[in-house]
Amino acid sequence: METLLQAIAKVRAVEVWLEPTMIARVLGDLTRPPSSPQVPAEATRIARLTEREREVITLVGAGLRNKHIAARLYISEATVRHHLTGIFAKLDVADRFELALYAYQHDLAKLPPAIRSPGAP
Repeated sequence: METLLQAIAKVRAVEVWLEPTMIARVLGDLTRPPSSPQVPAEATRIARLTEREREVITLVGAGLRNKHIAARLYISEATVRHHLTGIFAKLDVADRFELALYAYQHDLAKLPPAIRSPGAP
C-alpha cells in the first residue's frame, strides 16, 4: 500500500515513478552490450570494404567533395563515384550524409575539428 501511495504522490507532483525492479531492468538493458546478431552484421559489412573504399570514407568524413577526394587519391572523379556506389551498397546507406554518420558511429572517420565537442579527442 505504501508503494502505491508513493507512486500517486510522485505522479501528482508531475514526476516520473518507476518501480525499483523496473529501474534495475532498464539500467541493466542500457549497460548490457548489444546483442550478438547486430555486432557481427556491422562487422561483416565493414570487413567487406576495400582499403581504397576506407580511404574514400575517411575523406568523405573529413568533408571533402568528389573532386578533392579524386585529387588526394590520384584517381578520377568517376572512380570516386564508383567507389561511393560500392560503399553505399556494402554499408546499406543511401547517400553521403548517411555514409558520414555511419563512418563517425563506427570509427571509420573522425569528426572534423570544427564539429567535435570541446574536450573530445
